[in-house]
Amino acid sequence: MKELFFQLINDYKEDVKKAITLLNEKNIRSPYFFRESRIGYLDDKQTIKYEFHGFGCKVNFGNGEEVDFDFGVTFDGNARGDGFHIGALYYFILYNKKNSQKYQVFSSSSKIEKIIDEFVETGEIIKGPMQELYYLPEDLKNPNPIRWNPRPPKKKK
Repeated sequence: MKELFFQLINDYKEDVKKAITLLNEKNIRSPYFFRESRIGYLDDKQTIKYEFHGFGCKVNFGNGEEVDFDFGVTFDGNARGDGFHIGALYYFILYNKKNSQKYQVFSSSSKIEKIIDEFVETGEIIKGPMQELYYLPEDLKNPNPIRWNPRPPKKKK
């Protein structure tokens, strides 16, 4: 069960990374797009929908898969996406057909919370300093985490 739970976290982080990559690419094409609308599309075909909320964003990839995540903060003040919270993991299982079978053993947010609490006690998961985000220890040590860059790169003169 432990191995499956950490596979769930890694699958979740992979989808978050894919979503943040799309957000960053959109910000290069349309600087500060998120200030104009907190809801829209990340691709020109308008199949990948985003919706910013509170501290995070939900991205629907248009293929029956979506991911909802909150941004944490790196030590240098940038937004990071490698944290997770109980509701996000539960949502990731519940609203993705590919995950509902694979991770059916984690069928409620209370089960996920209990497992996370156990791993926090052993140090295999760390509760972040802000919000209700949790991290794998190696992610907190990573100097280059999954980052959302809301400022587009400066244009060369």
